[in-house]
Amino acid sequence: MIWPAGKPCGLPVTCPDGYVLRQFREPDTENYLALMHEAGFTDFSLESLEKMKKTLLPQAFFLVEHHVSHELAATAMANHQPLDAYPKAGAVNWVAGSKKHSGRALGTTVVLAVLKRLLDCGYSEIYLTTDDFRLPALKTYLKIGFEPDLFADDMAARWQAIYEKLNWQV
Repeated sequence: MIWPAGKPCGLPVTCPDGYVLRQFREPDTENYLALMHEAGFTDFSLESLEKMKKTLLPQAFFLVEHHVSHELAATAMANHQPLDAYPKAGAVNWVAGSKKHSGRALGTTVVLAVLKRLLDCGYSEIYLTTDDFRLPALKTYLKIGFEPDLFADDMAARWQAIYEKLNWQV
């Protein structure tokens, strides 16, 4: 999915009561990896994390922490990650949330924080990648204002199927 070039992000970054949006700290590593595994990224490892940190923008590794339990509830990061189609691109990466804390729009919180960070850093080419079956995430991205990137021949049909499953009007 892509963020339309030149489009500002007018939505505020908000966090529900009982949660705090903050930056990743090294002592978070073990709990961060557990959150990634819970979210279905079972192959995400310490090596994966170290690799992503190499292209991480400053102040762009967001976590939502539950204030009382100190559990990590959601995460996303902004990376400098050019592609052939987008040679100056930044990416919204590794969006994940805890099932225990679902239904509180925490995914929206971290994605908006990353998007605003990318825009503040001057990126006009912003994208994210995800899987077709991640319907709640896709709905979040569409609500925020991301648009499908029809980069392959099958993308229009895939997006039509996604729209139907989400009951999304285009």
